[in-house]
Amino acid sequence: MKPMPLIVCAALFTLALPAGAQNVSTNPDTPTTLKVNTIVGQMLQGDGKSFDNYYTFKAGPGTVKVRVTLRAGTDAGDVEVGLTDPDGNKLAPATCPGDCNYNNVIATGQGDSVTTATFQLDSNKTLVMHVHGSAQYYHAGPKPSYRISLDGDVSLDKTATPLKIANQ
Repeated sequence: MKPMPLIVCAALFTLALPAGAQNVSTNPDTPTTLKVNTIVGQMLQGDGKSFDNYYTFKAGPGTVKVRVTLRAGTDAGDVEVGLTDPDGNKLAPATCPGDCNYNNVIATGQGDSVTTATFQLDSNKTLVMHVHGSAQYYHAGPKPSYRISLDGDVSLDKTATPLKIANQ
């Protein structure tokens, strides 16, 4: 059997994604440039498996608000969002009335979960956002999903259609 050309393999992978879903970087050294302030993701990577996605965007000076929403239904999930500065230093939230641990904004558990945190920036910076997630499937049907919204002093389009991701 002849090996399939790389372009055919890439086309087959792209066809496997749900309608409207886009590929994003899984490499912290080459993050995807984020243009919109909202990411909507489906956790299709498999029971008990995790994913890591990386994005970059400009923000500051001022406040950056990160809101992480998990919709797990009768399954369970975990979505953690962390921000780093251009030097690779992890930023600590100035406020986080919800679940924040090791400077990550976390939505976790079975059912629905929402956590919002704010970060203070003293100047304009290019940030890297790391999104880590995992899911446990207990029932057939829709898999857990998540939504990440960035607000405040961010250089992102706040009126555009959210970026749709299917983590596989």
